[in-house]
Amino acid sequence: MGGKREPGMPVSFMDRFKEGEWWQKGNELLNLQNINACPSYYKGTVKAWVEELTTFIYLQPKDWGRIYEEYFHVATGNGNRELRFYRNEEGYLRLNRTGEIYLKIAGAGEPLDYKILSHIGQGLSEHAEELFYSYLEYAGMGAEEKKCWIESIEKNIREDMADKDLSITLVETLDESAFAGNELYFDLLNDLYMIL
Repeated sequence: MGGKREPGMPVSFMDRFKEGEWWQKGNELLNLQNINACPSYYKGTVKAWVEELTTFIYLQPKDWGRIYEEYFHVATGNGNRELRFYRNEEGYLRLNRTGEIYLKIAGAGEPLDYKILSHIGQGLSEHAEELFYSYLEYAGMGAEEKKCWIESIEKNIREDMADKDLSITLVETLDESAFAGNELYFDLLNDLYMIL
């Protein structure tokens, strides 16, 4: 099943999937101790791994069902066998059992214009990978820690926008917007911002 790859070339999940022999010792298709961690052959970041794996699951659910069934039988120990991530019906990466996904930024007193919001969105995008990992930590925090996390994000954004009074919150959906073009929504898992 599948062709051979050149030695030393980076291996994607799809490459390894096509090779077959998924549970070959030391070169397993998925990490047997923690399904959310990168397997030994994968040389990218955890974020890239999650994106690649969830894209495969989204596009090939039948193949994933077969892989996961086998994985469940070969996974070792009491490690994490539940994937923390999924892709919603629109294909966006999401975190299981977590509602608040968008960082909502607006003017606290007067509305912010498009140029300012765009500047903030671009700044957030430059730190997207850092925000991704920080958000994963946020998801496991208690209420008081979450409040401190938001305050830290506010402080970092305000340093760049010293003369503007901002309102920064985490929200579940875009439905909270008034759609007046003066709010920014940053999707913390997908490096995507929208001005609504």
